[in-house]
Amino acid sequence: MMFHAMLSTLVRQLSLPQECLHEEGLDLQAGPFSLHIRERDQLVTLFIPLGDIQTPSLAAMADWPVLQLSRDSEQSTLLWCREWLDKLDVDLLTDMVSRMLHQAEALTQGTALAATELSEPAIEPAMSRPNCAIPTTIRA
Repeated sequence: MMFHAMLSTLVRQLSLPQECLHEEGLDLQAGPFSLHIRERDQLVTLFIPLGDIQTPSLAAMADWPVLQLSRDSEQSTLLWCREWLDKLDVDLLTDMVSRMLHQAEALTQGTALAATELSEPAIEPAMSRPNCAIPTTIRA
């Protein structure tokens, strides 16, 4: 219940439509990125499928919680991070969403900039799913 209450608060704070929130978690379309938030066994995971990209050094993504990159057998890259539900609050979750989107943008532009180094997001709301687009500015 705590997970869904936190997601509901996040949706309200970011002025997202309730349609983004569902039984399994939250799905946000932000420009070319699709961010997903799920919880299993009290562990909250955020992830963004990035497709086939060149993966840089992960040293630039070392803020807590650490952002991770994984590649599957089809050479598709997944940007993700995890945190225990009892350690999360809405402010940290908002920060994680912002960092994930900024890092996804940096990675797909071929740079290894850390999300915290980007001063302004250049992520435009998606036109394909306007009901689940995230605002272009996320502030904690």
